[in-house]
Amino acid sequence: MENFSKKRKRTFTNHPKPRGSEWIRIEEKLANHKELLSIASFLCQQNESWIPIIAEYGLPQLERQPIFPSLLKAIVSQQLSGKAAKAIMTRLNGLLGDTVTEVEMAHRILELEQVQLRQAGLSQRKVEYLRGLAQLFANGTLSDEELANLSDDDLLSRLLTVKGIGEWTIHMVMIFALQRKDVLPFGDLGVCKGAKKFFGLSDQQKRWKKEDWEALFETYRPYRTYASWLMWKVNSPHFVIAMEK
Repeated sequence: MENFSKKRKRTFTNHPKPRGSEWIRIEEKLANHKELLSIASFLCQQNESWIPIIAEYGLPQLERQPIFPSLLKAIVSQQLSGKAAKAIMTRLNGLLGDTVTEVEMAHRILELEQVQLRQAGLSQRKVEYLRGLAQLFANGTLSDEELANLSDDDLLSRLLTVKGIGEWTIHMVMIFALQRKDVLPFGDLGVCKGAKKFFGLSDQQKRWKKEDWEALFETYRPYRTYASWLMWKVNSPHFVIAMEK
């Protein structure tokens, strides 16, 4: 296996030297977001192949979100297409009504009849997972404040004890709820497929273990969240268009 773990010299400048029209597009796209421009600069210095992709898609502005509904959404989305998960979440949100706090939402889930949750499209197992999670938030065993203040490793250890929550679910919460900038969701199918295209990996390499993925993305620390997000974009139908421009 090619050794991807060799560390490259890193420089944290505001932006790399201009690289033609595509870099100008990046500067224009991220002009009002200095931190994102700095991150784009870093990624492009590590690998210039990022330039046309970032020029096309930019980088995401991560926003802090409440943890409980984010965990709920991640559990619902497990092993489902985005379209199917969205449909279930729409029906589930209709059942939850105007709940304001995570504790209110947790209590509401516990109040709902099992048949109501099943009719929303949830499997029996996911109903059990959501009820178990709701119970932990309702009785104060888990809270947004506590979880948000944990390190990545401690957050993984804390939530992996909850039935129905695995590393993928926690990684999604780290990225989309807690704005963690250095998350590598190595078990995500979209990231794996995008990496196969971007790095030219073989089918055998696509089935790498965790340590192999970490070695491949090591050079993108401390911004592996953004590298992963770009892998999702690389896996989109529009990736070829981005590369041809």
